[in-house]
Amino acid sequence: NLVLIVHGPGLYSLLAHLKQDSVVVKEGQFVRRGEVLGACGSSGRSPRPHLHVQFQGTERVGAPTLAAAFHEVIEAEAEGEHLFATFVPAEDNVVRNLDPQPDLERLFALPVGESLALTPAKGGAAETLEPEIDLYGNLLLREPALGATLWYENRAGLFVAWDTDAPPRSALADLLAALPRVPYDAGRDLIWRDVVAARAFRPWLLRMLRDWAAPFLPLGGYRMTYRMQRKGAELIVRGSSDLCDAAGTPLLASEAHLADGRGVTQIAVTHRGATRQWVRTSPPDAV
Repeated sequence: NLVLIVHGPGLYSLLAHLKQDSVVVKEGQFVRRGEVLGACGSSGRSPRPHLHVQFQGTERVGAPTLAAAFHEVIEAEAEGEHLFATFVPAEDNVVRNLDPQPDLERLFALPVGESLALTPAKGGAAETLEPEIDLYGNLLLREPALGATLWYENRAGLFVAWDTDAPPRSALADLLAALPRVPYDAGRDLIWRDVVAARAFRPWLLRMLRDWAAPFLPLGGYRMTYRMQRKGAELIVRGSSDLCDAAGTPLLASEAHLADGRGVTQIAVTHRGATRQWVRTSPPDAV
């Protein structure tokens, strides 16, 4: 009534109390994420149907457990559903997996060779972002005129923007602040937390000094709360920092709009009272 998976030297996961005769894998079989192993049941010493999951350091059934957390878990709470990057369930928690939706994933499709242009709403030169893949298979957005790059990933139901070397007040820097991580989930009013690095808002000299001292100082950043709202074919993602000024206004706030068939259509980022807004000006048939 159990399946033991070998992940690597000294790392095993055990799934037990499975439904009788429901296991569909065989000893020695390689399995991948998302593959069905068996059905939840109530076999063995089980007071009720459930799935026993544990990580352990040896292949012995009943071996001591290793501390572990689940990734990308959505918990239902009184004020709504919250997405957690890592989560250790407690008694009475109501949780679920991400439920990725193809229509949301299409909003973040950035085909290589199809650039997009973002233009400041208050006037100024457009910045052209060009999707690329490097020799290591990493996904990139480049702004050739600035010599800037944003590294991102589309994975397991999420868009994740990892980092950028773009200057402050640029489209790539604001894209990282507005959309650092977005789930392709079916929930219409999902809430999640993230951190936006403060270095993205510092001048080059301060960046260099901060990077030099980084090994000796705690990482600096804005702890953010993001909420997404779906309006027909449009997705709106809003973010606000925990840190506020004396009037209670968040020091960093963002709003991004994405539309079906176009992807990002506009981004607005407000930092310490100064707002920058970008509007997509590339052809409507670009993704």
